[in-house]
Amino acid sequence: MLVRYLCEHPASVGGKWVLDVGTGSGVIAVFAASLGAARVIALDKDPEAIRCAQANAARYGFQDMIEVRLSDMFEALQAYERFEVVTANLPFRDMPAADSAERTMWDPGLESNRRFFADVGHYLAPGGIVYLAQANFGALSEVPGLARAAGFSERFIGENDLSRDDPTDSRIFCVYGLQKRLPERPAENGQKV
Repeated sequence: MLVRYLCEHPASVGGKWVLDVGTGSGVIAVFAASLGAARVIALDKDPEAIRCAQANAARYGFQDMIEVRLSDMFEALQAYERFEVVTANLPFRDMPAADSAERTMWDPGLESNRRFFADVGHYLAPGGIVYLAQANFGALSEVPGLARAAGFSERFIGENDLSRDDPTDSRIFCVYGLQKRLPERPAENGQKV
């Protein structure tokens, strides 16, 4: 759903610095580059995902535009790096994960999501936006709450309901656009604006 949204709205990444957190195969990073992003940094904590994302960047001719970094969340970023767009396809099920394959979808205690929202604002340029993928079989109600608690306003962007093509498949994949809320400022009479 996130790739579909970017393809339907290329101006959302065109000419912008994009950070792809939890890049996995690099598919979102490659699409952002193909849609005209100025620069893409792709992060993942799994060395195999890094190799895959690098191979896909090279396969599609974007090895000079996409920089893939081994990183547990934001640790490989410099404090000064800021991005106009952050994409994230984080693990979204609050379940115990036994191995690295399960950790791609399962996030015990939503720890990865909590870490993401605690720190993403430090790397978001003023006016920047976070595009976050989610699913109805994940923590669909909890994750937007984590975003609001971290000072983000949310906008539901769209969904892909798989039951339209297969009535036996009840999965729905969603995308949210998140932006930092402006701090309230007092008016001259002492009331908040």
